[in-house]
Amino acid sequence: MILGCLALYPELYADRLPKLSADLFADSAHRDIFKAILRASQQSPTYDAALIRTHLQEPDNSAELYHCAEVATKTSPFDEHFRLLMAAAQERFIREQLADRLLDGTPSPDQLREICDTADSAYSVDKEIDRRTDFDRYVQSLGKPRDVLYTRYRELDNILGGIRRGTLTIIGARPSVGKTTYALNIAQNIADYGRKVAFFTLEMTRDMIFEKLAVRGCQLDYSALRGTVQQETSDRVADYFKDSELRNNLSVIDDTNSIEAICAYIIGTKPDVAVIDYAQIVTTMRRFDHVRVKIDYISAQLKQVAKRTGCRVILLSQLRRSEAGVIKPPTMSDLKESSGLEQDGDYILMLFRPHAQDKSVDRAKQRYVYPPNEAAVFIEKNKFGRTGQIELNFNGSQQTFTEVWKEH
Repeated sequence: MILGCLALYPELYADRLPKLSADLFADSAHRDIFKAILRASQQSPTYDAALIRTHLQEPDNSAELYHCAEVATKTSPFDEHFRLLMAAAQERFIREQLADRLLDGTPSPDQLREICDTADSAYSVDKEIDRRTDFDRYVQSLGKPRDVLYTRYRELDNILGGIRRGTLTIIGARPSVGKTTYALNIAQNIADYGRKVAFFTLEMTRDMIFEKLAVRGCQLDYSALRGTVQQETSDRVADYFKDSELRNNLSVIDDTNSIEAICAYIIGTKPDVAVIDYAQIVTTMRRFDHVRVKIDYISAQLKQVAKRTGCRVILLSQLRRSEAGVIKPPTMSDLKESSGLEQDGDYILMLFRPHAQDKSVDRAKQRYVYPPNEAAVFIEKNKFGRTGQIELNFNGSQQTFTEVWKEH
């Protein structure tokens, strides 16, 4: 039917011709006819069936060409058959790929997903549109509010301009600096104003995360939730969780460790934000000879799932240990065992708290050389704007980072 329409009505379907290719057709005769139509169109915009026939490589296909023309006058509209053609080509591609993979053994879930994603990308009807409409849609979007999420850290939002859809944010820090707490503060802020957040905790249990949320939300001392909790404190925590938006908007997942399961969860639930704590302990069903290659793979998978779903993915990462006695702010080159994190990250934030590395005391002044509360976040990469440094105050007893300017 499609070939008949192209042969009979070149003036009506000339714009559809570039969207088709010979490999979409399963039958060899139909592939020959399509190639002949393509060559005829290049010779004359007003080609006809007679001109097409002269370009057939197999003269015996003339009868099939006329059959196509007969069918075109009796069936449903071109667009519906175009969708059917793309769907059939997609199914054929998947069958062929599966057959090839089965020769090497049973395909893994990750390989199956890769095959389906490739098929969806290659044979999607939605992608077969006039490219000019992409530009039109972009221009029309300029007058509309941009869909960004704000962390409610004022200076951070001022520098980043909010976190865009479909982006990957890397938050790096050395051990014990507080990267989980800082990321959880951001997640708590976003969930509190009604956006869906999934927090994947691979190191802590769900209850440990709830404890951090309660301490910050109720402004309690961390020790108040250790051991036997007083009834007054218990009621205060219960009231906080009951009245806050966290119950509806924040999901804490502590039983999902593989990158394949994490991506499947994001695709299935489509949260506004997904936080993964942290890259170096994420597992995968694939085998890699080197940790660096594994981390690069994990980073790439999260980048793709962010683009595919529009989710803002925040991935925490450990940094290389600094040289003994050297206390200096981290940079992107300190991202542990990966160049992929540096490459894939749209935003890269480095959390720095010197006290975590040096807890020595200045005996003359009777105080720490590096106060426990002093911290900073360095915005090392911002694909959409400027970078900078923000001074922070860390309140360990209430598991809270605040921007220093607020305290003034």
